[in-house]
Amino acid sequence: MNGILEALDEFVSEMNEKGYDRMFHVNAEYTGGLKESMLAYMEQVVLGREKALDKGITLYTYLRWDGTDKDHIDAWMPVELKNGSFHVPKMSITLGNRYGRIRSVELELKDKPVPAKAAVIAAIVPSGQQVKKKKGFKL
Repeated sequence: MNGILEALDEFVSEMNEKGYDRMFHVNAEYTGGLKESMLAYMEQVVLGREKALDKGITLYTYLRWDGTDKDHIDAWMPVELKNGSFHVPKMSITLGNRYGRIRSVELELKDKPVPAKAAVIAAIVPSGQQVKKKKGFKL
């Protein structure tokens, strides 16, 4: 169990360094900071109320939230415990608003490290949001 807790500390510090420092949902039930919510889930695994860690954990978080009247970005990540450390094999990022989903992007990470939060946001937000110039003659 100590090895899993050390792996958790490494995973949490890596995620915090990359900007994932907001609230999380672990398996859609345990909410809080990343470490607290994962520890709450692990406690339930030890008590036999949840599936084992080798089946994987699902993390869900908002990457950007500015209120219900603005667009938001959320991320869904399955987390696997392999060789004594936690890995994120893929990420599903969704840009949405109060009316529903606008755009969705799947990032296949496999053995790559988790990308920084800013890079993930840049992957889903349209880069062509520039002011369109009027065509015509200027006097």
